[in-house]
Amino acid sequence: MMFIIGAVLLRLVAADNSDWEAYKSIFNKTYPDAAAESWALKCYRQNLKEIDRLQILNSMAEFGENIYTDQCWEDFKRERTMGPVPDGVCYKTPGPPPYPGPVDKKATTDWRTKGYVNPVKDQGACGSCWAFSAVANMEAAWFRKTGDLLQLSEQQLVSCDKGGQDNGCNGGGPDTAFGWVIKYGGMASEEGYPYTGKDDSCNSVAAKKQVAHFSKFDFLDTQRGKNETVLLAALQNEQPISIYLDATSAWHNYKGGIVTSSSCGASGGAVNHAVAIVGYGVDGGTAYWIVRNSWAERWGESGYIRLAFGQNTCNMATCFAEYITAK
Repeated sequence: MMFIIGAVLLRLVAADNSDWEAYKSIFNKTYPDAAAESWALKCYRQNLKEIDRLQILNSMAEFGENIYTDQCWEDFKRERTMGPVPDGVCYKTPGPPPYPGPVDKKATTDWRTKGYVNPVKDQGACGSCWAFSAVANMEAAWFRKTGDLLQLSEQQLVSCDKGGQDNGCNGGGPDTAFGWVIKYGGMASEEGYPYTGKDDSCNSVAAKKQVAHFSKFDFLDTQRGKNETVLLAALQNEQPISIYLDATSAWHNYKGGIVTSSSCGASGGAVNHAVAIVGYGVDGGTAYWIVRNSWAERWGESGYIRLAFGQNTCNMATCFAEYITAK
């Protein structure tokens, strides 16, 4: 897919802010006062330049205006990611034993079509992506066990899973969330403990009305990005998989297509975001992961992003991955 020409032509819009007015109309944007709109317009202009830069780097993906184009990257990153995750948290030595299952790189996998995956949710301005990744995994595990696709409570994790490496809107990890849930006894439903996107105090009454229970979780060692095949094997044989990665400005400005390692622009071994892999496919000879994000359905490909397979794209295989088992 070639997106470069269209993107560049869009940048040739007259300098009368007609493109800005169109953007506000398309995405139903309003601002509390003139100062707020002036700042949003400045961010919008900065992001259009970044979109052009990203599009030149990758003709297989489309970068363009989305619901977050009026937000400056640093502001967006502060609200929608966790900040840098310490190296010792997401990768430990020695690692877990090798995953024993078979793998087929020619086979398409998409757990969405098999009933394992709920509609994409929105974490809001809260660094709670870790909770959304963990919940997507637990929902899939419970469906695998029972055939019942529940909607479980991210807020239970945000508000109640405290005191260790999980810190509500300030970040955490799917693996540590799994450990906490197993020890706590289980998960409440989204209806019983709805999401607020804030570091509210724990509602222990709601949290104890548990509808799903879990027995263990397993790590997957990708050897610091050198072995994505183990992720594919687990994805094909088990269920959606929770991962950490580095959500860069390519994510901020993503509209569709396959993001490659070179266009993602992840630095070193940095990770700042947690998501769930739900599928794998091949498009025009390029293998890719299907990744469920938590930035609302109006972002990306109906809330999803595709990342090139085998490139450690966006550092998606830098850390241990994990999946949980229902009791």
